[in-house]
Amino acid sequence: MIDFEMITACGECCYGCTKKENGTCPGCIESDGIVPEWAESGRCKIHACARKHKVQFCGMCSEFPCSELPKIIHWNPNIIEHLSQLSERYKKQQYGNLETAADFCGRNRTEEWVQRFLRSDGHNIALADGLLKEERFYTGIIQFDLLLLNNIRVGAPEYLTEENDIEYFFSHVNEMMNAVDNWNPPPLIIEYKEDGDFYVCDGRHRLEMFRQKKAKAVPAIVWATGKENFDRLQEIIKC
Repeated sequence: MIDFEMITACGECCYGCTKKENGTCPGCIESDGIVPEWAESGRCKIHACARKHKVQFCGMCSEFPCSELPKIIHWNPNIIEHLSQLSERYKKQQYGNLETAADFCGRNRTEEWVQRFLRSDGHNIALADGLLKEERFYTGIIQFDLLLLNNIRVGAPEYLTEENDIEYFFSHVNEMMNAVDNWNPPPLIIEYKEDGDFYVCDGRHRLEMFRQKKAKAVPAIVWATGKENFDRLQEIIKC
């Protein structure tokens, strides 16, 4: 398994690099992109761009591949292919479980887990992209009282109206019910809205499964837009 925490914005890995080992380069990740090769501009342009788009490396960006990549990463004529392959391997790594989520949250990297999960096992890239459009504030993993979700209907979501879609929804729920003995589901991802309601933006199948299991509280990560809204959220859930 690739340790993607060691992958730089341009898709390289500093581990084993001669320059880093002999001390002539501190490493892009450790120095936040301020390395000798980019001394004239002050910071690696690739690293700065990746951080601006809140991704670990270019292949994870919603704008990949952009026209600037071959110009900036001129030393690798196969950079698009390389980053594409790296992105595919990233997507195949498993983030859809409670243990991995807890590990990231325990290291104060909740938002990073949310992005990695949604772009891989969660299959919800639209939500991942949407979360990056404004500053969001996240709780860690909490035990979320299901009574706070009374505004969300039991059963299939209201936007599913076709019989086939509803049947598929419940078949997926049943698959989860059968798998929980050997799998801890990832936390629900819940939005605290400005009007005070909670909305499950990822995890309706998991929510229905927990409801069928008569759970009173479930693992969840709750997010809000704006510090003031997040402060109100913390008062409600006491986290």
